[in-house]
Amino acid sequence: MSAAIEEETRLQSECQLWTQVRKPRLTASRFGEICHVRGESTAKSLAARILRGTPQTAAMKRGLDLEPDILRQYSEFCDVSVMQCGVIIHPDAPHLAASPDAKVFNPRETPPFGLAEVKSCDVEDVAQVKHLITVRGQACLKKNHKYYHQVQGQLALSGLQWCDFITDTHTDFTVERVFRDEEIINSMRQKLDYFYHNIYMDALLR
Repeated sequence: MSAAIEEETRLQSECQLWTQVRKPRLTASRFGEICHVRGESTAKSLAARILRGTPQTAAMKRGLDLEPDILRQYSEFCDVSVMQCGVIIHPDAPHLAASPDAKVFNPRETPPFGLAEVKSCDVEDVAQVKHLITVRGQACLKKNHKYYHQVQGQLALSGLQWCDFITDTHTDFTVERVFRDEEIINSMRQKLDYFYHNIYMDALLR
């Protein structure tokens, strides 16, 4: 069932089923917000916002328009194969879902299959990107940022071990291979389960 849904939703936002299967579930792009929410009233407000959905902004449209070109550049630059990816639902967590930007095959990595997540930033260069920090001369995703939780959620639900996190700007782009972090995943799962069963379901069933 979950494999069929993934295959049938590979066009992502262009596909009606993609929207339908995501609505009753908590999706990885929201995991960071959910894990950091404090207080019942704030949690209920977040659940209501999730159910309303996020209107497409100019920045979001720009990112969607640029994504195919960015993935092509990444594929050529890193010499990897990139494939479409639909909604991933793990059988052990049917209330959660993730929609990575792509699946990746890298024969030089062990294991060879991973994911890719693209963030297109409307800034001049990588040095101006707020979700990155420079560590020993390398641009790295901040572990306390919601994008880190998003990537770890994607890895948890897909069962894969790594995700290439791609940040694109006006003049350059950077790729960081983010590996599965079991400590973060276990911590997230407890918070996500609590939020879903005690907050989100009430809002969903109203």
